Amino acid sequence: MSSTVPSSDTSPTFTATCLTTKGDFSVKFIRSWAPLGYDRIRDLFEDDFFEGMYMYRVVPKFLVQFGVPTIQAIDQEVLDKYKGNTIKDDPMHLHPFEKGTISYAGSGPNSRVSDLFISYSNNGGLGNSPWEVPVGYVTEGMEVVESFHSYGDLSVFNPKGPDQNKLRNQGETYVKDNFPLMDHIISCSIERPLTNPDSLSTGATIAASRAALVLMLASGFSIIVLVRRLWCGEGKAKLSSGASDAGVSRSLNS
Repeated sequence: MSSTVPSSDTSPTFTATCLTTKGDFSVKFIRSWAPLGYDRIRDLFEDDFFEGMYMYRVVPKFLVQFGVPTIQAIDQEVLDKYKGNTIKDDPMHLHPFEKGTISYAGSGPNSRVSDLFISYSNNGGLGNSPWEVPVGYVTEGMEVVESFHSYGDLSVFNPKGPDQNKLRNQGETYVKDNFPLMDHIISCSIERPLTNPDSLSTGATIAASRAALVLMLASGFSIIVLVRRLWCGEGKAKLSSGASDAGVSRSLNS
């Protein structure tokens, strides 16, 4: 996958790495590509939504699709949170669907929920529907993504292919009885880049400056007290005449 984020793009990003029945793959998501889609995907990963999800549509040289929730694979509370909870489409842009590009699948305008697909090739036929807006790309493990077992396209295009509605309603039972070699995601983890010190908020910068000032004042006060005690003869102290580049050296003699 050759997609890169321009060095001038300071938009938030995160990387998700998923362990599957065929191995690991990682995807980098970029908010500037599709802000609404990015925010939803971030929430989905933080809720462990994709754990147990089947790679139910695998069409060689075209795409792999996943993200249809099943009652056996996902916590009921999480399922209820996203069920029918669509988001608006992001503005379409000219970023091409290269090999490894990830986007939402949909059924019409403003229909995106959780269903995602990864392109298997540089495909000019993708990106023409309003929901097909790239939101990231595979950074590692594309060979894993391409190795998922294929039962052909969906039943609407291929009578022997997987049926999305049956998968959603019957889940694991439907897969084991009809598509036992179908691969799935086991677990996912996410990581975000470290915060750039130059991008600290004004509030954080002010807080850091205040802390430094307090430390300086405290140090200065301690020095003043020490010097005063020395000049007053407390502890029979005498100042040494020696000095160094680091500052005035002092010795205490009895």
